Amino acid sequence: MERLIPALSIESGTKITPEDTLVIFDEVQEVPRAMTSLKMFNEVAPEYDVLATGSALGIAMHPGFSFPVGKVSRLKLYPMSFVEFLYACKQYALAEMLEPKDFPLINVMHDRVMTWLRYFMYTGGMPEIVEAFASTLPNPDFTAVRKLQNSLVSDYRDNFSKHIDMRDSPAVTTLRLNQVWDSIPSQLAKENKKFVYGVVRAGGRGKDFESAIQWLVDASLALRVNRVSAPLEPLAAYADGSAFKLYSLDVGLLGALSGLNVRVLLEGDALFSRVQRFDRRTICMPAIDHDERPFTLLLVGRELQW
Repeated sequence: MERLIPALSIESGTKITPEDTLVIFDEVQEVPRAMTSLKMFNEVAPEYDVLATGSALGIAMHPGFSFPVGKVSRLKLYPMSFVEFLYACKQYALAEMLEPKDFPLINVMHDRVMTWLRYFMYTGGMPEIVEAFASTLPNPDFTAVRKLQNSLVSDYRDNFSKHIDMRDSPAVTTLRLNQVWDSIPSQLAKENKKFVYGVVRAGGRGKDFESAIQWLVDASLALRVNRVSAPLEPLAAYADGSAFKLYSLDVGLLGALSGLNVRVLLEGDALFSRVQRFDRRTICMPAIDHDERPFTLLLVGRELQW
């Protein structure tokens, strides 16, 4: 530690003092030893404020290096919620109306709320994409939004192979990850009560794709929503692990994976009613933002989401 602080000072060109300096390790997954150094900061130099950022893919998959368990406080970031999206688009009055849940006023402003909700369901909550969308207002450029979304989806695919070690995880292959991820839109479009392995690949079974699904969930690229048999607390006690649905991490990326045309969301209720899977993913986003685990309830033969 006596050498690390001076080295960081020289590299950054900034004198590092405990009283007024925040040390930031960006993309910490690229240098696994930087991740393990957090333990040293906690034990040897707790007077320094240290922040480490990185992708869930790299941090979750870090073979050969131990994570400093109990030595760091973790904060998991999710895509923007609808209200955060409104703030980013400078729709302050609309966001402030929604936050206290003023339903009589919301009903009066129904058309305006639905217009912006449709914008959100197409754009999603990934920060760079929201920033690009907001920069084109009041004439939103949906083509630019979709271009960025497709680029991000391609980047995730490229990262699949980067973080997979066939020697350690022979059941998880790039092919199976892509098959599961590509199947998410079609799984949600069907009236199935649960994830169907046969939709991923003809004749597919649970043992073929269980590891790939868990990999995507651990990497925060997919959200697994288990079905429960009764609406009783705690819901986790009534969860059925064999019956679940899989959602993408972001409603906008779900649209990109689906190849959703913007007019489907923007042109009339008749078309809008066909995309219920986006409704459900939109509801799911604020739930996970507050660390709540969404469940699907199965009540008297009917399905009730969350």
